[in-house]
Amino acid sequence: MQALQLVGLVLLFYLIGGVIDYWQSATEHHKKIPRWLLDYFLLFWLFIYSGLIPFLLIWVSSGYNLTIAKTFIGAMLIGMSLWDLVYSLLDTRQLVSPQAIYFCIKGKNYGLTKKQLYLWHLLRWITGLAILIY
Repeated sequence: MQALQLVGLVLLFYLIGGVIDYWQSATEHHKKIPRWLLDYFLLFWLFIYSGLIPFLLIWVSSGYNLTIAKTFIGAMLIGMSLWDLVYSLLDTRQLVSPQAIYFCIKGKNYGLTKKQLYLWHLLRWITGLAILIY
């Protein structure tokens, strides 16, 4: 059963990857993006593809070991912050830069100021380290 769950999760990972890849290509080449993808891209990319599926892959692969799952969550929180920091450095040559579109759901954009982003990074680092240490 565990192997079947792992196969299903890996297939789901690549299936969602195809959706994200299409969104990126359509954005660059001015193709039509389906409404459901425009409205819920953040859900597919950030929550399912970058968070939930990797967590489930680790959890199932570890034999449902809560210690390993907890370790992954701590590292994931810090890793997500590093992702944002690298993006900002490459995009603006600044460690943190204000983002007009940080979260977007159903066409509504929620941006973050530089100060809010520093707090967001700090929160993720503190939470991630606390999970890893305790």
